Amino acid sequence: MNVKEKEATGVLGELLANIDEKELAKTRKRMMLAAKIEEAMKRCGYNQTQFAHLMKKSTTVISEWLSGDRNFTVDTLIEIEYALGIRLLDTSIMTAVSAGMEISQKSSANSGKPATISLQRTWNIPESHGEQEYYTNCA
Repeated sequence: MNVKEKEATGVLGELLANIDEKELAKTRKRMMLAAKIEEAMKRCGYNQTQFAHLMKKSTTVISEWLSGDRNFTVDTLIEIEYALGIRLLDTSIMTAVSAGMEISQKSSANSGKPATISLQRTWNIPESHGEQEYYTNCA
C-alpha cells in the first residue's frame, strides 16, 4: 500500500501540531487497522453491506471500523482475521515463549545496557497453534 505524505495546513495543521503524541500514535494505528481491513475486504470482493452480513454486524458498525471511529475488542479483531484471512494481531512473542528463548530489551534505566529477561517456564504451544485454519479465507 502506497502512502503519500502531505503536510497538513490550516485548521488541520493546527490540530495536529497540538495533539498529544500518544493520541496521535493511537489514531495512526486505528487508521492502519482500518486500511488493512478495507484492503482485505476488497481482495475478498466484499462491499460494506456484504461484510456486515458476514460479520453479523450492522453496516454502521462496519463504517465505523473503516473510518477508525470505533475501538476494537480483541475478540472482534480475531473474528475479522478469520473472516478475511488476514493477520491483525502480532502474537509472535508466543513463538519465543514456546521455544523457551530469552528476550532481550534495551533499557534506559539500565544505562542502555541490554536487560535480559529469562523465561523460567516454557509453554508448550506449537508455533502454528491453530492459526493455519484462520488464514485460509480469501487468502
